[in-house]
Amino acid sequence: MKETPVHDASCETKSSHIHVSLSDPGPLESNRAGLRVISVSRTGKVESESVGLEGIKGGPITRRCTSVVWERPPKTVLVVRSRGSRQAEIALQQLVWWLVKAEELQVIVENEVAKKCPQLPAKPVGEDLTSLEREVDFVICLGGDGLILHVCSALFPRAVPPVMSFNLGSLGFLTPFDFEIFKQEVHHILRGERNQVTLRMRLQCAVHRVTQFHAKETEDSQEYFQSSDEEDVQNGKVQEGCGICEANNSSDSKYKKVAQLHVLNDVVIDRGPAPFLSNLLCYCDEHPVTRIQADGIIIATPTGSTAYSLSSGGSMVHPAVPGILFTPICPHSLSFRPVIFPDYVTLRIKVPYGARGDAWISFDGRKRMELFKGDSVCVRVSKWPVTTFCKVNQTRDWFSAVTRCLHWNDRQEQRPFDCSLDRKASPRRKGLSVTSTESLWGDITQLSLTNEEETGKHIEDGDGDQCKNAFRTPT
Repeated sequence: MKETPVHDASCETKSSHIHVSLSDPGPLESNRAGLRVISVSRTGKVESESVGLEGIKGGPITRRCTSVVWERPPKTVLVVRSRGSRQAEIALQQLVWWLVKAEELQVIVENEVAKKCPQLPAKPVGEDLTSLEREVDFVICLGGDGLILHVCSALFPRAVPPVMSFNLGSLGFLTPFDFEIFKQEVHHILRGERNQVTLRMRLQCAVHRVTQFHAKETEDSQEYFQSSDEEDVQNGKVQEGCGICEANNSSDSKYKKVAQLHVLNDVVIDRGPAPFLSNLLCYCDEHPVTRIQADGIIIATPTGSTAYSLSSGGSMVHPAVPGILFTPICPHSLSFRPVIFPDYVTLRIKVPYGARGDAWISFDGRKRMELFKGDSVCVRVSKWPVTTFCKVNQTRDWFSAVTRCLHWNDRQEQRPFDCSLDRKASPRRKGLSVTSTESLWGDITQLSLTNEEETGKHIEDGDGDQCKNAFRTPT
């Protein structure tokens, strides 16, 4: 990146923030704008990076504020809805007609919707999903959190256009907008009046299948764990810090990449239908970290910290915090607590040859597949985040979501002391003016005489035992 002076009047050099502006597409032909990421530091230095037609790329960098600036009006919008929801289907028809007639936008819908509602003025996605990255300016989701996961995994496996989500689902943690005022909300986005976004980090997960049997790794011992695969690192077959991903380029590599996906929430490796514990090995930048003996392990993003990881004892993490969550599922050791790795590392989870059974892996709860003995999974931060529009800003939206959806720290406020009934309260707390030591002792003496009079009154009424117990000094 190169340092350039500030030319945009919208960049305030006194605060740290980032603008993601949609600029001209460049020499390639496309119906959507290219992208430019402009970061402004507290000292006023500007770093600009053009990403062209590949979509928004975001490294694991902490950003105080991120905004989207339209250099030219958007033309194409993709509208998706949750399946099996009558409310979402009615909302989709209302939104599509309004976008075409009032805003004069080209609308794209999924093939299933286009067949079911042929009267809609929208074209289907088609079979070639690669063209969506070059055509769609932004996405409107009508549903819940699962719909956003579907969009990211099924329609945009790499770069994802900015997403605007209306809450028509059950929980709505990632859907801050209310559909009852959809005209006003969409109008603000199109005019750039509400342009703050959250760059939600994703994880790139690669599954490597073992192709060669390693006789040395048949022993399941601590010595094996400490030396496992480090021999390949020293021999240059594996690049340290990159897992075993680079080893696939070698002809004598014992691994073969069979799957690579990007996840928004988490990747889960568990024991599957096996009745015994999972036995997995964890490496961080090819250095042994620990042996996982539990029902499984969850590797989550900050966005996924409020999903499966939270129910397994993990911490809630703000989506702007760069980090990789590492949460065990029902560990057999009480000292095996969740941790957070820095965002620049590569984690590798391996099924050892000495494990009693195989393992199973799922990506955002989808595409479940089996991991055999010797297989490995490499997890690192993806260079393609998911950009979601904010209703207010990323911090207020997040705390509003955890309070509304999870009832975080929701309890009745503790009542204050009633000073008139608190005998141990200080004279100042009771509203008395203390001017001298004699005055203080006088108040205490008067309080003691009052207690004696109350005691005598209860004794005369026949409540001597209860009164004695009430004023008895604890032992």
